[in-house]
Amino acid sequence: MMTSKGLLNLIKNFECLVKLGILFFLCTATVQAYQATLSWDASAESTPVGYRVHYGQASGNYSSSIDVGLQTTHTISNLQDGTYYFAATSYDVDKIESRFSNEVSKNFTATNPPLPSPWLDMDIGNVGLTGKASFTDKTYTLSGSGADIWGITDAFHFVYQPLNGNGTIIARVVSITNTNSWAKAGVMIRENLDANARHAMVVVTSQNGVSFQRRLTTNANSSLTAGASAKAPYWVKLVRTRNLFNAYQSADGIKWIAISKSVTINMATSVYIGLAVTSHDNGTLNIAKFDNVSVYSN
Repeated sequence: MMTSKGLLNLIKNFECLVKLGILFFLCTATVQAYQATLSWDASAESTPVGYRVHYGQASGNYSSSIDVGLQTTHTISNLQDGTYYFAATSYDVDKIESRFSNEVSKNFTATNPPLPSPWLDMDIGNVGLTGKASFTDKTYTLSGSGADIWGITDAFHFVYQPLNGNGTIIARVVSITNTNSWAKAGVMIRENLDANARHAMVVVTSQNGVSFQRRLTTNANSSLTAGASAKAPYWVKLVRTRNLFNAYQSADGIKWIAISKSVTINMATSVYIGLAVTSHDNGTLNIAKFDNVSVYSN
């Protein structure tokens, strides 16, 4: 997955009065997910042929310049961590530019609380929107798109840590967005971070209850065993003992019920264990919350 740079959701607003030669503009900028959208209204006293937006990470020294024509709004994407400085110019039919406008700046920094060590997160497979994850007040919040965790390849957001040998993961799925009746969030053990990897998972779906899903062989079709017809909040647990995987469900986190008999999946010794969410609508992020998360070796 991408680094936390790609997982931001920072929304700030600021206003400024921009002077382009003798022209005055009311400039507003919105910064969201490392995008800066600049917009302005030109004075009726002048008719420029076009505008250029200039920006960089050093005040007064702009490393990038974009000719935006006569449009009075422009979005700059793919900005990284740090402070950016923006200014604008207008130009006439002879391509003579005005002086730089007054400069505005904005610092882009991560707003999502970081995941505690050793947790990492990434998108797996062909996702339509970049996912993200955060941890605050003992709750993990995952946002993920993806068509599904099913078939021969998966597309989802994964919060994970290494697991060597046997292990167990327990979590309560507090909530999941109803982006699709088969949107799902739950616990997973995965052989690797490829989209077609062997895995086992216990999930709570939006409208189709609890499900124990697995892919027994790399690049093979998935299979499932249906569990309780429950909705979040609901508890799920997955246990690996060598190549045997056992899935459990619980309404209270105390009384656990097996969803099926043990399933054999011949995984490598070193794998990944964690939390997964998929939207089942690749153009929409599903936001799922987990608490009471615990991982331990058997």
